[in-house]
Amino acid sequence: MIKDVHETVEFLLLEGDDAVRAFGERLRGHLADGRLVLHEDFFWNSPLALWALPRLLQDEVNPSHLVISKGDANYRRILGDRHWPFTTPFEDVASYFLPPLLALRTCKSEVVVGLRTGQAANLTQKDPDWLINGEWGLIQFKPRTGRLE
Repeated sequence: MIKDVHETVEFLLLEGDDAVRAFGERLRGHLADGRLVLHEDFFWNSPLALWALPRLLQDEVNPSHLVISKGDANYRRILGDRHWPFTTPFEDVASYFLPPLLALRTCKSEVVVGLRTGQAANLTQKDPDWLINGEWGLIQFKPRTGRLE
């Protein structure tokens, strides 16, 4: 929520660590000059796949230099909550989304892509519940797809 972002920025500005405060200052500056734009829309809380993004929201996010998606539910929405082969490249599945996309996710469901051949088997050997126990995570990136019209 937008209020949570503002509360977080204020918290960072009060931190004792100089680097954390400097980060808070950068965020506050980016919010003030419009480089960081916050917008709420019901779609972001819906269960719809990201490829069902309404045209109005597409027009808003397409010029973005980076879209960051956080959380298991949002990750599943990027993949349409479908069980793709684990080795399917993330950028192939998310190619429908025009702007660069960074996904941050803690694994809490059996939906995942972008793994190397044999990686899922190795992880299952180490931890049979790695897909669902929330102790494993991933960061995946897809560059801009296509170009703006």
